[in-house]
Amino acid sequence: AAAIPASQFFGCRNLGRVRLPKTISVVSDYAFADCVGLRLQGDPAELLLKRIGTSAFENCRELTFSSLPDSLEEIGGAAFAGCTMLQQLIFPDDAMLKRVGDHAFRDCARLEKVSLPDGVENLPEGEDHLPACEEGGLFGKRAGCQGRRRKGVRE
Repeated sequence: AAAIPASQFFGCRNLGRVRLPKTISVVSDYAFADCVGLRLQGDPAELLLKRIGTSAFENCRELTFSSLPDSLEEIGGAAFAGCTMLQQLIFPDDAMLKRVGDHAFRDCARLEKVSLPDGVENLPEGEDHLPACEEGGLFGKRAGCQGRRRKGVRE
């Protein structure tokens, strides 16, 4: 299985547009962490990706997409933390996603909607892994979100 090795591009602040090969199955831990200008070319939903590792895209401030591959099984802890341009992430109900790690979307200030498949078995708990949470909104009740709003402010 093709993989981008751990920390392969860590801290490459000037790294811009990247097209991942369609055969890539793993983006390893910290692979693109702190690549603040990173933008993915093409549709990530077309990849054969199975795993996104811990902090794989952490602090990639320019990263945007609205869907990931149906084949994706795991999103590691802090995988997209600090990706301030993400606005939504939609999975169909029959997607393979089983696990979302702690703080996966921490500090994604613009993230307004995440729709996860019914088969997700492991969702993080805690106060800062979700940037926003409303009834029927971001993750909904399945993540234990009961009316929390942006930046941990309770209603």
